[in-house]
Formats: sequence, structure tokens, C-alpha cells
Amino acid sequence: MYCANCGSVISSELNYCKSCGMRLVGDEKSETSNRILATLIITFGVITIVGLGILLALIALLLDRGATEKTMGMTVVFYLACFTAIEFVLGSQISKLINSTIGKEKKNSTKISQPAQISPRNTAQLPEPTQMPISVTEHTTQIFEKVPLREN
Repeated sequence: MYCANCGSVISSELNYCKSCGMRLVGDEKSETSNRILATLIITFGVITIVGLGILLALIALLLDRGATEKTMGMTVVFYLACFTAIEFVLGSQISKLINSTIGKEKKNSTKISQPAQISPRNTAQLPEPTQMPISVTEHTTQIFEKVPLREN
């Protein structure tokens, strides 16, 4: 058996390649998350279709019973608010699952990138100083000047 990344000979019992360190066995967690994602997407679609069907049946029932426009409007608005909240929660869970799946795929990517290297600057590339540097000897020699002593 050969590694798909570097082509070195590997044993079938290994989980990782000895040469490049690439993971050789499939990730069971990603298969589970893919099944959960598919189930959530199907659930989202079913709830959307069934929810809109229930809304139409509710409107037909209210019209059949002779409900007033105000009662029908309030009922429809309340139903749509609840329906939208349910759809939002399901949609956010689907979004989180998709983002985690994409993050795992990026982490398990077979691309091996080279570390970033910054070339050192030589003296020709350094900017010219705007001020002359202060001399250390000028400031240290002033300390050694004789100070007249006061006589008491």
C-alpha cells in the first residue's frame, strides 16, 4: 500500500503515514456529521412544506367559519412568527454543521504549505535616520565635571 500524499510504502495497519504524517483512515465523526446534516436539511424542507400547508388550511378554516379580518390577520401573523422562528433555529443549526464540516476538511487538507520566511534586511535597505543619534560620551562626560563643594 502507498501513501496518497507522498507515495511512500506503508503498512495497512497504520493510521498515519510514517513519512509525511497524513491521516490514512477515514474519519468516522465526519460521516456521522454528514448524516446529521442531510437529516437536518430534509427536516428543514419537510417543515417548510408542511408548515405552509398548515397555514393555507388554517386560512381556509378561518374563512369557512366566518372569522373577521382582524382575527384572521392576527392568527396568520402569529403563525408566521412562530414558523419563522422554527425555520431560523433549524437554519442556524444547519449553518453551524456546514461550517464545522468545512473546518474539518480544511484541517485535513492534504496540502503541505511551506513555513513563511522573511528575508533579513541588509544595511542598504534600512531607512536613513531623520535625526543624528545622541552621543553617549557627551552625556557621560558631563557627570565627571568637578562640582564645587560648599563650605559650611
